[in-house]
Amino acid sequence: MSIGYHADSATGEAAGMAAEREQLILSNIPEDDADVYVRFVRGLLDPDQMTQAQKRQVMFVYARKQSIPRKTLTEEYLDGMVATQFEELWRNVDSRLHPTAAPDVTPAPAPAPATATSLEATATDLPADADPAADSRAALEQQAERDAEALRLTELPEDALLTFCRFFYGLMDPEQMTMDQKKQVMLVMKVTGGKEADEITDEELERSVWLSFGEVCAVVAPSAGSDAIDPREAAAALGVDYDAYMATREAAEAVSGTGYINTDTYAQYTDTTWVSASHAVTIIGWDDNYAVSNFPADHQPPAPGAWIVRNSWGEGYGNDGCFYLSYYDQSISIAETFEFVTETAPQEGLSIASYDYMQASYVTAAHTEQPALLANIFSVDSELVLTDVSVMTADLDADVSVEVYLLRDGYTSPTDGTLLTSGSKLFRYAGYHRLGLDTACLIPAGSSFSIVQTQTVETGDGAHYAVPFTNGSSRRATELWYAVMGISGMSYSWNEGRIGRGESFLCTDGSWQDWLDIVNEAKASNKTAALAEFDNLSIKAYLLPAETVSSSHSFGPETEEDGCAVVSCTDCGFTMAFRK
Repeated sequence: MSIGYHADSATGEAAGMAAEREQLILSNIPEDDADVYVRFVRGLLDPDQMTQAQKRQVMFVYARKQSIPRKTLTEEYLDGMVATQFEELWRNVDSRLHPTAAPDVTPAPAPAPATATSLEATATDLPADADPAADSRAALEQQAERDAEALRLTELPEDALLTFCRFFYGLMDPEQMTMDQKKQVMLVMKVTGGKEADEITDEELERSVWLSFGEVCAVVAPSAGSDAIDPREAAAALGVDYDAYMATREAAEAVSGTGYINTDTYAQYTDTTWVSASHAVTIIGWDDNYAVSNFPADHQPPAPGAWIVRNSWGEGYGNDGCFYLSYYDQSISIAETFEFVTETAPQEGLSIASYDYMQASYVTAAHTEQPALLANIFSVDSELVLTDVSVMTADLDADVSVEVYLLRDGYTSPTDGTLLTSGSKLFRYAGYHRLGLDTACLIPAGSSFSIVQTQTVETGDGAHYAVPFTNGSSRRATELWYAVMGISGMSYSWNEGRIGRGESFLCTDGSWQDWLDIVNEAKASNKTAALAEFDNLSIKAYLLPAETVSSSHSFGPETEEDGCAVVSCTDCGFTMAFRK
C-alpha cells in the first residue's frame, strides 16, 4: 500500500488512547491486542511495516467490535480477514485522520465475506464512471464466484461454496433462503472451522440452522431497518408510551456515567435503581467480611459483604475473571439458580428426539382451571426403546405426569393409540427435567408415538393446570426497539421459531389443537404476540437402539399388563412394555 502513516498524530493523544485502550480491555480484549488496535486507528502504525501478527490483532479487535463470536476467530479466519478487509479498514482510518487527502486506492464495492480461510482474491475496483446501482450487484456476484473458487481447495460441493459466498456478500435474503441453502452455509462454516466434512451429518446441520443461523445473520447483515423507522411510530407499534420511556431513559442516563466499580479491586456497588441490569454473570462465592473501603470512595455500601462473581470475559478481566459485587447493589435482578445433572456414563447409541430448537429469551407458563394436556408426536425409522422423557416446567412445585402412546396407523390425536406406560414426579424448581418412566417402551420401526404431559401447580387462586412454553423477540420487534432507543448501524440478533404442523399439540377443552394453529391465532389477535416468536413444546424422548437394549439384558417370559406385553430382565429388573 502507498498510503502514508501518521506519526504526528501521537502528540497530545496519550489520555485519549489510554481511555480507549482501557475500554477495550474492560470489554475482554487482551491488552496487547487493544494496544495495537488503538495505535493503528490513531495512525501511529505504518501499515506497510506491520507484521502479519499485528494485522491479525487489528482484525481480531475489529471483529469483536462487530460481535463476531470469539471462538470463530481462529488464526486462519483472521488471515482471511487480513487478506480481504485490512486494506479497506486502513483506508477508512486514513480518510478519517486526513479527510482532505485523496486515497490512492479505489474503495472496494463491499467488505469481503467473513470466511474462515485465507482468501487470495482481492476486491474488484469499480470504474470511476460506474453506476453503483447498476453495477454493484454484478461486481459482488463476480467476487462471490472468485471467492468460491478459492475455497474449492476445501473439497466441498461447488454449490455449497457459492451459496456461502453469495450469502456473506448480502446477495441472498436470509428470510427467502431454503433450509438446504442454510445448511450449506453452516456446512462451510463448520469445515472452514476445522471439522471434517464427512463427519458432519444432515441432522447436525439442521440443528445448527435452528440454533445458530440467526446469530450468523446478525453478524453478516447488521440492521439497517431501524434507521428508517420513526421512533414514535415504533413505540406505538410496540404499545409503549414514547414520552414516558424517554423520560425514564434520560433519568437513567444522567447517572449512567458514574463510576460504580473500583478498577483497582474490581469491587462494584450500584447505589441507584436508575441503573438497570444489562449483563448476565455467575455468583461463585461470597465474603461476608469484604470491607466497604474496597468499593469506590464516592459509592460505598452501608455495610461489608460481597458476592464473588465470575464474569464471562475470560481471566484477563478483573481478578482472574472475577469481581466483587456488594450485597447491597441495586442493579441485581432476575436472580436464578441452575443445577446441571449429567450422565456419569454416556449411553451408547442414545438419541434424543425433540422439536424445540429456538434459543428462547423467555420461559413462562399459562395457567388454566380447565384440564390442559400437552403432547409431542414423534416418528421412528428403526426399532427403538424409549427409556426416559424430558419436560420443561416454569413454576415452583410443578407436579408432572406423562403418558406414552403407541399410535395406530391413521391416528387422529396424540391419544389415538395404545397406552404403553406412564410416569410422574414433583419438581421443586423450574427448569428442564429428565423424567423416568414406569417401564421402558419398545417403539417398532416405521411407527409413531406420543408423549402426553399434564402439569399442575399451586397458584394464589388454588390449583391450576400449567402450559409452559418459550418465546422471544422477533426480528421486527428488535428493529422497532432499536428505533425507539435511537440505535442504528449495529448488528443485532433475534429469535426465530419454526413450528411444524403435526409436531406439538395442546388440549384444554377436551379436543386437541395443533400448537401451530394456537400460535397463529394468538399472533392474529394480539399485538404483543404478533411481535414475538414461539417454539414447539419442550417435550423430548430419550431413545436407545432395540438391539443395544436386548444385548444388555436377559429378558424373562412375557407377562400382560393393561393390554400390553411386558418383559423384565432377570438380572437387574429392567422392564420393557410393547404392543402385542
